[in-house]
Amino acid sequence: MSGSVKMRQIVEKEIAAAAIKGIIDAGYFITVHNGEEDAITVSRDVDAIIGALYQTDEDTLIVINPMREEIGWVKFIYGNDGWDVIHDYAINLEEALKPAFAVVEKYR
Repeated sequence: MSGSVKMRQIVEKEIAAAAIKGIIDAGYFITVHNGEEDAITVSRDVDAIIGALYQTDEDTLIVINPMREEIGWVKFIYGNDGWDVIHDYAINLEEALKPAFAVVEKYR
């Protein structure tokens, strides 16, 4: 997808929000690591998690189950084409990430 920086950021944010909502709807918690520190820990607050993103060029969502065990991760890297913001993820999260992948397909 080509276009403006603003459009790329809109796409990145839409995909990230869909990923976060999918993970939380699957019953998990999220810690946001921004490459330097944990910006938010063990949360299910969608707005707070989204608010913790975009402080650096990349973020990792550390996914935690209800027993407080880390079970996977999703790595976002910002600044490319937008639709490719999900750089990598733990395969066991594919089901929870389906809403985000649907948004990716909309823009790819």
